[in-house]
Amino acid sequence: MRIFKKITKKILMLTKKEISVIIFIMFSAHRVLKNGVHEMAFSNDKKIVDNISEEIINKFTDMIYTKGVNNVTVKDILKEMDMTNRVFYNRFQNIEEVFSIVRQRLMDRTRKCIDEAKYDGKSDYCDYLTSIAISVIEQTYENKVYFSGYTYENDELNNSYRQWWIEKITELIRYGIDIGVFRDVNVNLMSYSVWCYCRSFNSCSVGDNLSTQDALLAFKMGFECLMRGLKSDKIAGAKT
Repeated sequence: MRIFKKITKKILMLTKKEISVIIFIMFSAHRVLKNGVHEMAFSNDKKIVDNISEEIINKFTDMIYTKGVNNVTVKDILKEMDMTNRVFYNRFQNIEEVFSIVRQRLMDRTRKCIDEAKYDGKSDYCDYLTSIAISVIEQTYENKVYFSGYTYENDELNNSYRQWWIEKITELIRYGIDIGVFRDVNVNLMSYSVWCYCRSFNSCSVGDNLSTQDALLAFKMGFECLMRGLKSDKIAGAKT
């Protein structure tokens, strides 16, 4: 009891500055226990961006394709690259930050399938769209297999990814109508339908463990049916 009274008396004698220091120490100790010593010791606001950063990102990407995204840890990367905790945490806050970079790069690469594909105005427009769709599915299908669906399911929460694709699909369908290849349809609803087909196909085929070759073949058959349904009567009649 006497000891308690002495401690209480000393606490009451502390200045505001001393109390603030004690609170800071207690908060820091809590962070160390919760997040681990390494994150507390090495994390800072200004991170290094250099060749080693790229090597870590590339190594993480390689390991995803062999172990799966949920099975790669900082410890695994350090062991594979023979580096210290400090080297990693001076560049990244945690493994989730590395994953977010890889994830964004994969999505950007997939988007290039449509951004870099230019229609020449001479070839069959439906074949042109089918080739784009197959390129997109080929990339996202393999990514989805190795990422265990994490990338695409979680990105759907953001909505921006879905919105970006629907807008692109809308532009392509509207252009098809303008040049007389597609019949006049509700563009917004049709764009949403195409999006749902592509995304649902991807999820189902991955879940059923189809090979990439079989998945692409089945997708092509279904997508070509969509294209035939969109064709204007004039174009469809000319093909028969």
